Amino acid sequence: MGKDKIYAVITGDIVKSGKFGREREKALKILKDALNSLSDFRGKSIEGISDIFRGDSFQIVISEPKHALEIAIYLKAELLSNTIKGKSIDARIAIGIGNIESLNRKNLKESDGEAFRLSGNALDNISKYRRFSIKSGIDELNKQLEFISSSIDSITRRWSTEQAEAILLWLKGDTQISISKKLKISQPAVNQRLQLGGHFTLSESFELFKHLLDKNYKL
Repeated sequence: MGKDKIYAVITGDIVKSGKFGREREKALKILKDALNSLSDFRGKSIEGISDIFRGDSFQIVISEPKHALEIAIYLKAELLSNTIKGKSIDARIAIGIGNIESLNRKNLKESDGEAFRLSGNALDNISKYRRFSIKSGIDELNKQLEFISSSIDSITRRWSTEQAEAILLWLKGDTQISISKKLKISQPAVNQRLQLGGHFTLSESFELFKHLLDKNYKL
């Protein structure tokens, strides 16, 4: 891999997948479908997506790291817009920003590099009270990424199924009018769901994330 090329690696796992009991396979199917749907969202920037490993874990390699935060939130929204017998599906997610020394697209577990190590370590060390983390190899940048991580975590932990569903369609580029038609609710109801779902803060977080990566890595 190019030594100076910067990637993002997303590592994640389903939160308390055992709570679904006999419905656990259904939760994993929803995760697999969410991962597959990324090809229609930010497919051009995705270098590889792993199979499910360690029971409920996954990895994604992103060649355009500026899109990593949006992809992570998209996955969150895909999962949280589903429930199984009234139980929400969520994932702990960690984003690592850095170079990649070796990349096996067919088997990401055989890949290695700074981005993989940062992502894996961030997920392993994530607080039990948190479900989102972003780490780079630059200490000063990490202080700013921590602020974004905290904001994202606070927003997504509050999402209802309905808010996650509306945010998901918004991320796909739907207007409030088209969302209202798809969800069969009024436009004011869509606006309320988006506002409660924090879409303005998400937009600002995406822009700040891109700015910080460009400033520190000249992407």
